Amino acid sequence: MFKFCRAIGHLTILLSCVYSFSCLAVDVVKDRKTSMVIYHDKAVPSSVLLAAKELKNYINKVSNADIRVVSDIPAGNYISLGYNKLVRKAGMRLDKVEPDGYTIAVKGGNIYIFGYDTKDGTVSTKCGFSKGTLFGVYTFIEKYLGVRWFMPGKDGEYYVSKSDIAVNDSMQTDNPSFRWRYMPYLTKNTKLHGEMIDQWLLRQKINKQAYRKSLIHYHVWQRIFTGEVYKKHPDYFSMLNGKRMMPV
Repeated sequence: MFKFCRAIGHLTILLSCVYSFSCLAVDVVKDRKTSMVIYHDKAVPSSVLLAAKELKNYINKVSNADIRVVSDIPAGNYISLGYNKLVRKAGMRLDKVEPDGYTIAVKGGNIYIFGYDTKDGTVSTKCGFSKGTLFGVYTFIEKYLGVRWFMPGKDGEYYVSKSDIAVNDSMQTDNPSFRWRYMPYLTKNTKLHGEMIDQWLLRQKINKQAYRKSLIHYHVWQRIFTGEVYKKHPDYFSMLNGKRMMPV
């Protein structure tokens, strides 16, 4: 019985050590200061440049820490954006990531956020115009910085000031359940108002450019089933009081 209890004790200690190791936090900001940098390759799509800008901006907003954005391989710890040589060197791939999806991973004291990113001026046959890294950054900002965007503009933004920002998840991959995501009927009265709405939609990970061609929907029933179709096939149309109803 004593040997059994001692074995259980050893197993508990081992599991605790493994758990503690897997949950070691990476300090992005400590006491409102950071030694990390944000890295991306020199030639990246505009969506990755925006991702770096948004991440830098919100780390500064939330913690007052000034984090640099670099495109040369960092000597110290970093947050890497985009699918690049640092990601591949760390042994990670895009095989489980779908269009507009992303992976957030912590390895060796570094943070990697990457997904499918379509080059500017091109359209992918697989995923239209994918913004995976940008959407991964927005999830990172929400999850670890505590930022929320409830509606367009500054009045819809919420966060609490933090002196420390730490990341302890080992890896997460998230893919959209719906490829095409769009929110219509948002009125853009002015150019500034339109820019605020477009910015807010991106932060909600809404992407109507997810296919090679835009999907447009509106009231078209009368354009499909015309009077000419009625003349040839009245049986296609509904019957009311014994009479086939012609479309109007």
